[in-house]
Amino acid sequence: MRVGQYECQSNSELCFPGWLAAVYKQQWFSMLRTEQDNDLGPKEINREEFEVHSMRCGRKLAKDGDYCWRWTGFSFGFDLLVTYTNRFIIFKRNSLSQPCNGAVSLLPRRNIAFRLRLASFDSNGKVICSRTVGYQILSLEKDQEQIVLNLDSRLLMFPLYICCNFRYTSAEPKPELDEQPVDGEN
Repeated sequence: MRVGQYECQSNSELCFPGWLAAVYKQQWFSMLRTEQDNDLGPKEINREEFEVHSMRCGRKLAKDGDYCWRWTGFSFGFDLLVTYTNRFIIFKRNSLSQPCNGAVSLLPRRNIAFRLRLASFDSNGKVICSRTVGYQILSLEKDQEQIVLNLDSRLLMFPLYICCNFRYTSAEPKPELDEQPVDGEN
């Protein structure tokens, strides 16, 4: 059956273009590795792979103060709270306060790979202040929090733009040499 520009196997299947189906499949296998194989998260960072497979989120802090937020998304059972207070940026692995079983991973320890960037701009869009925390792996226990950045108040200007790349899962296992790719996975 043909639906628009997409070919479907049957009337009951959802139709996705091949590239989109591959993305869903990759996410599904990553989620299964996390939930069923106890993938603790990244143990090392390959920068090229990190840039391709990390989740990128941002936030604008209009003025100095206390902020707490979570970047929602496909978080693989890792509920990460981000707090800005007293010029500190803090990551917290939020685990035990979840009201729903299966909402988060209850493994004793999980890793997260991240890169954090901050910037302030003048009225012409020129960067007047920037700070970067390079590629790092943070290992957190249940409900543990960790200061990831302490900002110098003399250099801090608002509004402050925060951008962070995250990777919650280990790199995908490479296929065995004798495995043949499934149709559409070339």
